[in-house]
Amino acid sequence: MARVLVITPDILPLEGQPTTGAALRAWGLGQGLRSCGHNVEFAMSREVAEACQYKGTEVHLFEPETLDELVSKMDPDILLFQHWPMLNALKAPPRGHVVVDFHGPLLLETHFRQPEYVEQIVGIKLACLSRADYFTCAGTKQMYYYLAWLLVAGLDLHEFPISVIPFSLSPDLPERSCLPENPVFVYGGVFLPWQDPTLGLSVLTDELEAANSGELRFFGGKHPWMDLPSDRFEKLSQQLRGSSHVRFYPPTPRDQLINEYTKASVAWDVMSRNPEREMAFTSRTVEYLWCGLPVVYNNYAELAEYIAEYDAGWIVDPTNEAQIRQVVREIMNNPEQVRCKGRNAQQLVRERLTWNVTIAPLDVYCQQPFRAARWSDRPILQQPESTEFTVRVINQVKKMLPRTMRNRAKRLISRIVESRKK
Repeated sequence: MARVLVITPDILPLEGQPTTGAALRAWGLGQGLRSCGHNVEFAMSREVAEACQYKGTEVHLFEPETLDELVSKMDPDILLFQHWPMLNALKAPPRGHVVVDFHGPLLLETHFRQPEYVEQIVGIKLACLSRADYFTCAGTKQMYYYLAWLLVAGLDLHEFPISVIPFSLSPDLPERSCLPENPVFVYGGVFLPWQDPTLGLSVLTDELEAANSGELRFFGGKHPWMDLPSDRFEKLSQQLRGSSHVRFYPPTPRDQLINEYTKASVAWDVMSRNPEREMAFTSRTVEYLWCGLPVVYNNYAELAEYIAEYDAGWIVDPTNEAQIRQVVREIMNNPEQVRCKGRNAQQLVRERLTWNVTIAPLDVYCQQPFRAARWSDRPILQQPESTEFTVRVINQVKKMLPRTMRNRAKRLISRIVESRKK
């Protein structure tokens, strides 16, 4: 069996700590490999650990500047990076094989968060991917997105150098409490600029007010260590605080959060559609299902297919206000249906979304690791002839453009040429 080191920049789900979906992803992959007999250790950012006042010793801590020292000291057979940026901190190639897990489309998140940085990090991303040996991601939609990136990074796609491993949690599922007499809805997670739950939560609150019954418990707030734009959520939270049927809780240690979830009725996870949400295999949703909470969920996401197949919640169009209202009323008036869907939620997780079930592709790779084939030894955008080739392509496209658009194409060519000179 392999010796595996899992590296994440986020706070892992350790006792008494809040956590993130990315860290839960790293934890699930590592624990899944442990369940197969691999020797797995974890490492997380010292800066993040200190920001969260973590004092334990269960995991290794590292600074980007000293990551090479940690890797050299531990000398793992498999170095598993949760997301690709930390790979940029490695100065020397490790002895073992490098696996990059894509928890979600990080570049799209950056587009919503700080679009001015997208161009700067494209080259870094491709350089990191070109250094890895194998890849994993959480869903099929994500896989097709990442295949394009891997091709540009120089990987040969005659075979798949990536496996789909859905976001998964422990096979030891929490026990559900009895349903509260009046329905309790929960919404959890930090404020992220690529998420917009405004319409759904507004409709839910309206219906609770109209019925003068039930409660929305909102667990979350600003990101515990990242400075992210949160104007939309600040405005929404101000609106929701005007309701006597809404209670707010700060970011909560995960063990306490799970306890709260198991005492609730339904999870609310309805968000506006955008390219990032389209591809996300949402960790918070799997955690709701794991706790036995049926979920009100978006109709466009990959996880919606799982929920519909198991009847583990309600699938809605996030733009259809009338449909959302009808679902809330159905939940308020039919507690037996809520109980049934809650049982189905945990059945879904037991059969499809526990780490011992989903980890098989990565287990196979760790037992017989290899370096994915390359068609090029460096990313396309680092090829010296790429500028000439790009200009040739744009010139061909320009010939097909209306005259009114040709000047714009000329300006684009000029920008490309100038950027390559720098």
